[in-house]
Amino acid sequence: MAMSMSKILRTGCLRRLVDLSFQFLHASRIQSRSHIYYSPCTPSLLHTQAPVSYYAGSSEPVPTLGAGLSSPGLLASQPYNGEALRFSVARADDAANAAQFPGVAGNEADAWKWKIRKRVWDTLMAEDLAREPYPIHNRIPNFFDADSASNKVVSLPEFEAASALKVSSDIGQKQIRYLALRGGKVLVTPQPRLQSGFFSVLEPETLDPKLYQEVATAAGVAKYARHLGLGARFKVDLVIVGSVAVDPSTGARLGEGEGLTDLEYGFLRLIGAIDDSTVIVTSVHDKQLVNDIPVGKLAVHDFPVDVICTPTQIIRTNTTIAKPKGIFWEMLSPEKFVQFRILQELRRRIEQDTGQRLMVGGGERPSLIPERSIFPQPSPALRPNSVQPFPKQGLFIWCFDDLVTPEELKTHLDKLGISVVKVDVFPKKGPVPAMARALLPGGEDIDRLVAIVDKSDLRGQLIRCQVDKAYEPQTYGRRMR
Repeated sequence: MAMSMSKILRTGCLRRLVDLSFQFLHASRIQSRSHIYYSPCTPSLLHTQAPVSYYAGSSEPVPTLGAGLSSPGLLASQPYNGEALRFSVARADDAANAAQFPGVAGNEADAWKWKIRKRVWDTLMAEDLAREPYPIHNRIPNFFDADSASNKVVSLPEFEAASALKVSSDIGQKQIRYLALRGGKVLVTPQPRLQSGFFSVLEPETLDPKLYQEVATAAGVAKYARHLGLGARFKVDLVIVGSVAVDPSTGARLGEGEGLTDLEYGFLRLIGAIDDSTVIVTSVHDKQLVNDIPVGKLAVHDFPVDVICTPTQIIRTNTTIAKPKGIFWEMLSPEKFVQFRILQELRRRIEQDTGQRLMVGGGERPSLIPERSIFPQPSPALRPNSVQPFPKQGLFIWCFDDLVTPEELKTHLDKLGISVVKVDVFPKKGPVPAMARALLPGGEDIDRLVAIVDKSDLRGQLIRCQVDKAYEPQTYGRRMR
């Protein structure tokens, strides 16, 4: 296990090593009782293909120094790879035992939600019912035969009677968006990560019907939809959402855990787009139906669903759970306002209009998962001797389409309002997924930038992002081969 990278390459063991790594982590994903963060998109494997770079102010790819050597922060030896694997497993173990942190306020209150979510995610993976994008953990999952569930949604009389629909941007609801457009219905869709507002609108009469399939994707929404400002007023006849778990006996629903859909629903109530009588529908797999969501433990912002559509059945829950009547500002932490900047503007407008200051919650409740980087710092021995300057800040990005170019990724970051010096893209090679690093000029709130980029939509896929620990105040470079 201690053989050097050069020896691995000489003996042709690299491919076998990667295969064994995937097998090991796949077994951990199926058997561990943990909140899994590993996926085929986790950049914790060896990568030996040279990156393609794009520099600000240039439209041409620029060859990167050190072709054939993994960049700082990626793995440069098998022992380091083994350490990364152990680290991923340790992080998963932490997440599995969220309730074992009794000294952290709020963990006990929310641990039951995460246990149910994890059970559903693991079941979908174990029974091969999950579909791309991966990982399905910590997101609304796409699932096998999602189109059949979507067709049942479209068959509802509430759907047929609706003129305007609010439909989530999850991939599992893509067929619903397509059929709604084909049926001449106005679509109100959430903006990715609430980056520049709450909603966008797609009006079929303004679109070429030949584009409906493209428009129904998250990338198509970003390309063709018209953004709705905070001052826009509209009506929605039906709300369609994705879910992680839902109880058919009560209508209780659990989302991915970030509260985005709750904020979207609260905003719709705030502006009068919907009311208590507006039907809420969710499309899920039958394996996402549960019977152990304690209604008494739901938060006031947790909304129920009226109808559940699976690939095999339509369930009317006759829910008696109260629907939220707006945004519960007192439950929003200051950190949430940093994560979703549109909340700052909405709060400012409301305070300006009412002349009253909105009270918000205290400090952010600590996450159930201890804050640790997926990627350990590269050891000093792995840092090359030759140097070239690097910015003091960087982002590590993964889980994006294999065909994404450095220029396209840089443009995506520019649209998010992030200034970029250079983008390195490490193309997919064999089983090793594509990865990227974005170099920033420094001086920004790096955690805020990560929150903006993480789970933003690029080509219909939610990319992942975290701070690139390799970029430190000192300078270092890549070894020349």
